[in-house]
Amino acid sequence: MSFKDLIVKASRLGASDLHLESGTTMVARVRGELTPLGEALPGQQLMDMARELLNEEDWGDFNSRGSVDLSVVVAGIRCRINLFRTLRGLGLAARLLLPAVGNLRSCNLHPELRRLIVPTTGLVLVSGPTGSGKSTTLAALLEEANSSRALNIITLESPLEYVFANRRSFIRQR
Repeated sequence: MSFKDLIVKASRLGASDLHLESGTTMVARVRGELTPLGEALPGQQLMDMARELLNEEDWGDFNSRGSVDLSVVVAGIRCRINLFRTLRGLGLAARLLLPAVGNLRSCNLHPELRRLIVPTTGLVLVSGPTGSGKSTTLAALLEEANSSRALNIITLESPLEYVFANRRSFIRQR
């Protein structure tokens, strides 16, 4: 099974994440629960998948640091991927991202958060544990500002998760 096949399978299950590790059962996170996807993934097969995902620079970073983060589109599904070394060999965690994030209301976020886009200067930091909605909250705030104000917005992201279209604002993603 290819990485593309695994992403498609995880997406059809409604998974938010796909977890792979050499020699262990493949699992997807569906509604917060880990769900086995099949048999153990051979280490060489995972290494081949990783090699296909990484360009030469990323492969060099991975080899020197033991981990690398990237954002790719697989079978039309945008994914944030962390590739890392483990005791068993290689591990890969892929977050399946929504194709687009709406505004605060469509993301079911409190309307009071809108006050964060009112100031004309400053820095907004959002923190929290994995899976708590940090990226979604920031993306919804950007969409809110983009649709209501003419601003020059610069984002600093690594890896790039959501891609924004300029509406009223000019958004430069780095």
